[in-house]
Amino acid sequence: MSANRNILLCTLLVCILLVGIANSIIGRFRPSGALMYRVYTFESLDGVTADTTDSRRLHIPAGKYTVVAIDDPGSMDDCVSFIRKILYINKDAYIGLSVKLFNKLAGLGNYCPQIRNLVLDVSVDDEEMPDLSALKNLIRLRIIVSLSGKKDLIKSGDVLKYRISPKEKDYLAGIVSTACSLKNVRELVFKARYFDIDLSCLDKQQHLIKLGVSASNLVLPKDIGSIRTLVMSCMKMDDYYSKVAGYENLRELQLDLSTFPETVKMPGMPALISLDMSYNLFSAVEFGPMPELESLNLEQCTKLKSIKGLNLMQKLNSLNLSFTGIDNLDFIPAKNQLDNLNLANCRRIKDFSQLVKFVNLRNLDISECNIKNKQFPTGKLPPECQVIKDQ
Repeated sequence: MSANRNILLCTLLVCILLVGIANSIIGRFRPSGALMYRVYTFESLDGVTADTTDSRRLHIPAGKYTVVAIDDPGSMDDCVSFIRKILYINKDAYIGLSVKLFNKLAGLGNYCPQIRNLVLDVSVDDEEMPDLSALKNLIRLRIIVSLSGKKDLIKSGDVLKYRISPKEKDYLAGIVSTACSLKNVRELVFKARYFDIDLSCLDKQQHLIKLGVSASNLVLPKDIGSIRTLVMSCMKMDDYYSKVAGYENLRELQLDLSTFPETVKMPGMPALISLDMSYNLFSAVEFGPMPELESLNLEQCTKLKSIKGLNLMQKLNSLNLSFTGIDNLDFIPAKNQLDNLNLANCRRIKDFSQLVKFVNLRNLDISECNIKNKQFPTGKLPPECQVIKDQ
């Protein structure tokens, strides 16, 4: 009996030893550092999912709109090494992190990679605040606000928003306040389409150059201080577009993919150089004086038929009216500085003869305008003008 027990014990020990050896051998061939990540750009949020063990997929495109989002960090050593490799390949790439992973990296102290451009995924039903002060070299910060669980969308007036608890509202307000207080950040973006965002804390700030936001309701500061570029997207505009009239030092303004009234009256803006109001559904727009404006984009405003105030834009040299509903060119003053005019898919226009008066024109797009059997000044445009048209 004792002999059988000894044999059984020896057999068990041999089995344990063999399992240990097998795991050791398998471990040698198991890929290390297999953290999961996605590469995408701001224009294409789906991206490509890959892991660091597949070297053929480790391609980081050049440019400042590339995001490398880390979904599964593996070990912290692997994560740090991977981020440093990314920044070596493309120093302008954004690193995408959850709050939890970001705080783990921030807790590494001097070993934490000094990320300059960060996309931070924030869930309002989380209680963990990001230690954003840990990144002393942070220049550009994009905060994506979401929910990890299911919440009801409620209608407040004409605006949809998530029904969140007071605790979750306080958490989001804390995130916004912390981000706005970072003096080293130059570009700050909040993507919070179904949430309320209060940016009154930015009043008279002097560190930001660019601010972008999408939200259900937005509180803007009275004075945006040093901000020169303002982007507001995917919003119900109400009086926001008139409120920016007080931002006298603004150079670039983008109000796209939003909901406007049928008729829009844009206030005069003395320092504005670029205005983008593309992909909106208003039918008429009237501009106040914009003496420094050089570029106006109204692309894909498919209901737009009436435009007034271009005579108050003495320096306008680029005008994009592609895919609008305009049916004539009478609203463009004969004496203008236009060198780039895009009329692609403006099929309602029947008479293009006014183009001969645009003596500075260098680039003209009339593709998909069906210019056959329409009045078009063939051979009468400036000789330097490059025309894009249907074959």
